[in-house]
Amino acid sequence: MIANIFIGLTIFWIIVNIIWFVVLTIKKYAGLTLPKEFQVKVKKTVIANFYYLFIFGLLGFLFL
Repeated sequence: MIANIFIGLTIFWIIVNIIWFVVLTIKKYAGLTLPKEFQVKVKKTVIANFYYLFIFGLLGFLFL
């Protein structure tokens, strides 16, 4: 049960990372300008998401 929760959270963070990468890719190729604080926030969030992804994935497989 706990393993399923952690693996589900890992999948959720993977989806969040994919959404952020899509936003950044669209911004880059469409030539859109976003506020600087938004760009900084996105980069910090992506880095934090990788930490969450690692932690939840590790915990999920430890509880299997």
